[in-house]
Amino acid sequence: MGELSKLAPNGREPVTIDVPPYWADHHFQGRAVLPAVEAMQLLAHWVRRFRPGLDVSCMGAAAFDRFLELPPTGKRIEAWCEMQDLADGSLRAALITKSPSKSARMTRAKVHAQLNFYTRADISPLAALDLASALEGECFSVDPRPLYEELVPFGPGFQTICQPLRLTAEGALAVIRAPEGADGQTDLQLGSPFVLDGAFHAACVWSQRFAGVTAFPVGIDQRLLVA
Repeated sequence: MGELSKLAPNGREPVTIDVPPYWADHHFQGRAVLPAVEAMQLLAHWVRRFRPGLDVSCMGAAAFDRFLELPPTGKRIEAWCEMQDLADGSLRAALITKSPSKSARMTRAKVHAQLNFYTRADISPLAALDLASALEGECFSVDPRPLYEELVPFGPGFQTICQPLRLTAEGALAVIRAPEGADGQTDLQLGSPFVLDGAFHAACVWSQRFAGVTAFPVGIDQRLLVA
């Protein structure tokens, strides 16, 4: 799924990604990498630019195949937005970069993120809020400070869980603070990427406690932005 040849695109547009200072706080093993939520934000922004009128609030089948390592703050990444119309009426979009191979005789394309945009009729109904916010079982809490010092060691720009995280074997509940005005290159009407990113942090802590692994997002079944 991470190879360009498997996308069978019917549209490709060049795009430029600006690297703001706060992205440096999103790092893995010493490397600053593009957050999955920012990749989704960028793809939705580009698709709306190239396909005016398309509803980008319903998305799913998201896959994050490869990390996109970030250059220093203030630099830009030259990339491509691949678009493919699917038989069911949805649109598949992918974030792609190109780089020379080790032999420098050919250029290799890497797919970093892919997702589908659907109509609202294709999205499952939302769970009732009172059910989604109620967890069964013994509950314990993790304070934000040790959470971001030990369990999800990101810098201050991505420390968005602002109150003790509540965990049970059934799931996690978090209060998330979404900074205002941080995103200067996409349409914030799509919703703040920090909210979903904070949810990923909660899921990562949950997986360390209940599954014994440090899990990072590799896919999303569906996502619906509610105005």
